[in-house]
Amino acid sequence: MQPQQVELGEGLSWYTCGWQLFQRYPVLWILIFLILALLNLMLALIPVVGQLALVLVGPVFLGGLYHAAKTVEDGGRLAIKMLFSGFGDKPKTSSLLILGAMMLAATIVLTLIAASLLGGSLMTGYVSGSDVAAKISAGVGTILGLLVLLSLEGLFIMVMVYAVPLVMLDDVTPIDAVKSSFNACLINIVPFLLFGVIYLVLAFLAAIPFFLGYLVLIPVTLCAAYCSYKSVFHS
Repeated sequence: MQPQQVELGEGLSWYTCGWQLFQRYPVLWILIFLILALLNLMLALIPVVGQLALVLVGPVFLGGLYHAAKTVEDGGRLAIKMLFSGFGDKPKTSSLLILGAMMLAATIVLTLIAASLLGGSLMTGYVSGSDVAAKISAGVGTILGLLVLLSLEGLFIMVMVYAVPLVMLDDVTPIDAVKSSFNACLINIVPFLLFGVIYLVLAFLAAIPFFLGYLVLIPVTLCAAYCSYKSVFHS
C-alpha cells in the first residue's frame, strides 16, 4: 500500500481522534491494557525464554489492539476478547509472528551494538584512572555511542510502526508492510515529530499523579496511532 503525505497539524489531530475512540469505552480500554500488562509481567518473570517470547508475540497482541480500535471507530462494541483477535486467523498470526521475529532479531542486534559501543567507552574511562584526556575521549565515545544507538532505534521504529496494522487490517505481507511503514514515516517525519513531542508532554503530566495518568495515556496513544495509520494509508 502507498502511504499519503499529511499536514503537520495531523500530529495533533491524531490525539484528538484517539481521545474520541477512548471516550466511547474508557473502562474497557483501561481493563484491556491492564490485562495486557499482567500478561507481559507474567512472561517477563520467566528468565530469558519469557522475555524472548514477549518480543515475539508482541505484534500479535498489538494487532488485536489495532483491530479493537478499528471496531470502535466503525461503530462496533469493544470487547476484552479483541485483545486476542490477532491469534484468531492463522495466516495473519503467522505474519504477525514474522514481524515479531524481525523485532526480536533487531532487539538482539541493538543490544549487541549498545554493549559494544557503550561498554568499550565505559571500560576505557574506568581503566584510564586519572588520565583526563582518556576520560574525555571515553565520554565523547559514550555520547557518540548513544547517538548511534538512538538513530538505529529510530530507524527500527520507522520500519515497524505501521507494519502491524498493515498486516492485521489490510492483509499486507510482512516484507511489504515493513517497506510501507518505513516510507510512511519518512514522508511524514514532521507530523510524527510533533506527535512525539506531544507524547513527551503528556507522559510528563501523566506521571505526576503517581503514574496513574498512564492508565489513560497508553490506550489513548494506541487509538491515536490507529488514527494516524488511517490518516496516512486510508485518507
